Amino acid sequence: FPSSTLFRSGYFSASLLYLSFVSFPLLSNLTFFLAVPFEILAVLPFLVMISAVFDKHERPFSNALFTIGGIIYAVLPFALAHDLVSRNERNLLLFDPWILMGIIVLIWSNDTFAYLGGSFFGKHKMIERVSPGKTWEGTVIGILISFGLSFFIQPLLKSGTQQFWLFAGLIVPIMATLGDLLESVLKRQSGL
Repeated sequence: FPSSTLFRSGYFSASLLYLSFVSFPLLSNLTFFLAVPFEILAVLPFLVMISAVFDKHERPFSNALFTIGGIIYAVLPFALAHDLVSRNERNLLLFDPWILMGIIVLIWSNDTFAYLGGSFFGKHKMIERVSPGKTWEGTVIGILISFGLSFFIQPLLKSGTQQFWLFAGLIVPIMATLGDLLESVLKRQSGL
């Protein structure tokens, strides 16, 4: 269990990172501070590393790196999702969940059709030591189906632009596949 100093700095950094992505209408005068999430993201690792100096455990540097990794892995996706579905226009907070729903549909379609395509046509393993069932054929089929589906999302959801959905139709399945491989690496290294 991490020391209370590292524990507190981790929670403080995670909260600050998330809040840096949130733009409240009441705090519009402070947007110079709240609108700089990437600058804050650059400072947070230093805050955690400095708190590791005061850590009384055996491996403070490793604990600090795990804390930083946890913040990036657990908090950053939720902060980016929040930033994706809300926007501040003329001091009004507008919430549009359909963009997130469309991205989830693209992820689901990629996963489903990559699995089906790999099951029926898969011959060439992608990275067998990381994910033994993932094939190149399944991956390509999943990406192509997701891209094809992206043509229909904007008219159905009436949210975002057609160019946004075509771009998302290519990027989302690629990033979803890379994220799946990353999780597989983490599982393998943890012995799960």
